[in-house]
Amino acid sequence: MGPLVSSGIADMAYIPSPNTTLQSHQWPNLGDLILAGKRIILFMDHMANKTQAPYILDEFVYMWQTPFATLDGNFTCTIDQPGNLTDDREKLYIANHYLNTVIYEYGVDVLIADKANLSRSNAASGGYGTLGLAAEQCIGIFPPNLSPLVL
Repeated sequence: MGPLVSSGIADMAYIPSPNTTLQSHQWPNLGDLILAGKRIILFMDHMANKTQAPYILDEFVYMWQTPFATLDGNFTCTIDQPGNLTDDREKLYIANHYLNTVIYEYGVDVLIADKANLSRSNAASGGYGTLGLAAEQCIGIFPPNLSPLVL
């Protein structure tokens, strides 16, 4: 936490009101943040401690995300994290789009980015396994959040 405080970033971080779990439409927009002297929203996905560092928000209190370690290009719109959430369209969300592959190294399977298929997985169109298709499928289920702009 020291570097965030000494650099001044902690002072620029947005901190929601205590005991608040904002819905997607309740977040301040970038203009509101700037006028309040807050230019950053910090999330941590594991072990956030709002008592020790109230400027670091617990990601899964405020949002959910789709599966992260996709191996086959089947990018779904299903909730993967946090595991106890079944459906919450009112939270912010992260649509993960990471295509991975497994290599066998020193007796264990290791998950790495699938660079060989990068042009397909990042394509705006082209069907199965593309970012474009994933976005089209998810927009019908969970419209994109246009606010806040998280820097």
